[in-house]
Parts: sequence; C-alpha cells; structure tokens
Amino acid sequence: MGAGVALLGIAAGRGDAGATAGAATPQTSVVVTTRSLPASSRLAPGDLTVEQVPASGVDAALVHTVNDVLGRRLLVPMPAHTPLERVLVGAPAANTDDASRRTVRVDVPAAHVAPDVTASTDAEVVASTDAASAAGAGSREVRVVAVCHVLQLDVVAAPASTTSAGQAIGALTAVSADGSDVAAILDCDAAAALRVLMAADFAHSLRLLAHPVGSRPVAAAVEGGA
Repeated sequence: MGAGVALLGIAAGRGDAGATAGAATPQTSVVVTTRSLPASSRLAPGDLTVEQVPASGVDAALVHTVNDVLGRRLLVPMPAHTPLERVLVGAPAANTDDASRRTVRVDVPAAHVAPDVTASTDAEVVASTDAASAAGAGSREVRVVAVCHVLQLDVVAAPASTTSAGQAIGALTAVSADGSDVAAILDCDAAAALRVLMAADFAHSLRLLAHPVGSRPVAAAVEGGA
C-alpha cells in the first residue's frame, strides 16, 4: 500500500514537471523597421512591422503598436529589422497630412537658440524687424512668425565641419560665444513655412524659443533700442 502511494506521488511529480516544461513563454509585440530609414523619414505602414519576442527583459522604451508612431518622423537613421524606441521618434505633428506640411531649414546664431529647444520639440520662430515709424525711431518689432516642429539641429562649428546637436547636447552652449550658427530643420504647415523663409530673408534676426505644449503664440511686441 505504501509502495503504491509512493509510485503515485512520483507520477504526479513527473506530470507537474511536464506541465511546467510545456508552458508557453510569455510573448510581447515589438515594432521593428522593415527597411533602412533615413533621419526625418515620416513613418508609413510599409516602414514598420510587428514581431513577437519573449516578454522577459524587453526594454520599456520600445514601441509596441504601429499606430502609435504612424505619421511621426524619425530623429535618427534606422537600419532595417531594428526595434523602434519611443525616444527615436518625434512628437506627433498637429497635422500629419503630407500635402500640407513643409520641411524648411533656417540658420540661426547659436546664442539665439533657447537651451530647451531640441529635436522633437515644438519651437516658436521669433523674428525681429524694423518697426513702423509710428512706433518710434530706433525701435524694433518682435513677433512670433510661426510655431514649427523641430526635426533636427546641427551646430555649424566651423565652415568645414558640422556637429550633430543630437550627439552633443552641450554643443549649443559651447559654441554660442564664437558666433557659430545652428542649422535648424523644421516641420511646418505650408503657410508657416513661407513666413519662416520670408523672416529668414528679411528679418533683422531670428530666435528659436521653446513652445509650451497647448499654448498659443504670443502677440507681437515692440522693443526699443537698436
């Protein structure tokens, strides 16, 4: 009787072990690129796919659903078959219709780029122009001409070299004193892009200021002095 009980116990133990060995490993979905994509690419359905990977040890920063990033732009180049991290994708644009969006480049003195303006943020393009005579001699009008999404900032440290601001966060501060420029790649709607390009050609100076989420551009202001 005792031997029979012992055999039953061993059989039960083996059954439990088999059940454990046969249990499926928990899986999770991870979004990966289907092909090599350059920086500033606007992500389309054909650029991405979903793969199942073991859930254990998966980085929390990875994207799990394709719809979460469709229409947004890559901040860096991505090789094919690479898991996509949220920090590598720009913030959603207010209007993701390609026909109404424009990508423009403006060169701004490094000292005129606010420290909190970085790739993937929204920035106010502020232009300083000569004010009308009614405002008084020697005065300038300062206004926000557009709010754009910053795709990329490149610090032009010297005529022969360009340093990516994304790779060197402190670069803007380091070069601001020597008169270096920053090449800002901006995503704007068509009307805003035209205003930015006009300001780049005709304004006395341009500045980039961080645009708080949910706020509206400030009204034009007049400042005295040259």
